Amino acid sequence: MTITYALKRSDIWDTYWFTWRNGWKLRGAQLVIAGCAFVVAISWLTEGRPASTSQILEALGIALLSILWLPVYPLLRYKPQQRMLTIGPQGIVTSIGDRSGEIPWAAIDRVQVDGNRLYVVGKSGNAFAIPSTAFSSNEERDEFLAQATLFWKGQAAA
Repeated sequence: MTITYALKRSDIWDTYWFTWRNGWKLRGAQLVIAGCAFVVAISWLTEGRPASTSQILEALGIALLSILWLPVYPLLRYKPQQRMLTIGPQGIVTSIGDRSGEIPWAAIDRVQVDGNRLYVVGKSGNAFAIPSTAFSSNEERDEFLAQATLFWKGQAAA
């Protein structure tokens, strides 16, 4: 089954927060990034001397800014072009413009509906956000969801 659709920036924003709310990987990555940013900042600020309270607070601020930047990055990499997504027994084939890729079902963590989007979330934490507008009807969306779930669960059982 093949669908075509385009995303809006709001879809990217909502997908980021969906992924953040529904999995530990993104939050864990944020903690690691913040920790690394703190260590780099404190070592840069102190130049090997004992840290003062103001330097610790400054390093914490830099660590916080590193986390606040993370939701902005996908918005900057946003691609408004038409996307094509095909699901089959072997996996997902997707393309945006001249870029394309294949993802086997074994690399998918879950298929889930949340609000007006269908999400296909990879084990890496990346997700396809498929808006309801990608389908001509609720029945077509339900069929796509049923097929995707069947393919995904069939692969997970194998």
